[in-house]
Amino acid sequence: MSSHHIVRDEQEPALLLLTENYPKELLGNLLEWSPTVIIDAELARTIGDATFKIDVVVGTESKLKEAKEFLQAQEPVKYLSKNEDEETLLQVLYFLAAANYRAVNILADISSSSIDKIQPLLPKLTIVFYSHGYKWYFVKDAGFKKWLKAGQKIKLFDTGLLNDFKNLEDNNGKLIVKEDGQVELSVSIPGFWLGETI
Repeated sequence: MSSHHIVRDEQEPALLLLTENYPKELLGNLLEWSPTVIIDAELARTIGDATFKIDVVVGTESKLKEAKEFLQAQEPVKYLSKNEDEETLLQVLYFLAAANYRAVNILADISSSSIDKIQPLLPKLTIVFYSHGYKWYFVKDAGFKKWLKAGQKIKLFDTGLLNDFKNLEDNNGKLIVKEDGQVELSVSIPGFWLGETI
């Protein structure tokens, strides 16, 4: 039996594209299990003829109308309307939570304001950001342990939380793994965002 099969339901993490600046290999890996693919309407023109299926497009009424022209070959596509002042990221996360998805991978540039706004959704959704060569995810505890390769880098979104670390060297807020093996770090309060190099 083949290990490649198509699973398109809420069990698999959805994939949200909010930028066109991403490594193609990373996108290929995230598409491997045929996730529900969601894009911002602004990207319809640039990735509308992509070699992968787009399932949901999010944008204002006018942007969705434009997007429909570029996505005809992709039909059926679901169009999710939002107001001009609403953030696409939040709209999508609330949509996924309401549709009982458990996880989402997001290709986007992240900011501290985005991180703050999505905190209430973390109990319902596992959210992973891929941004500028890092994979960012939320660690619920006040500590982190993982086996990593020498030279790999770790960052905390809020560096002021860092208390202590092992098998890591601090290089201006970036923690670099000294040697292959277990790394450990602790922070002052439980619950923090951690990024590791992809």
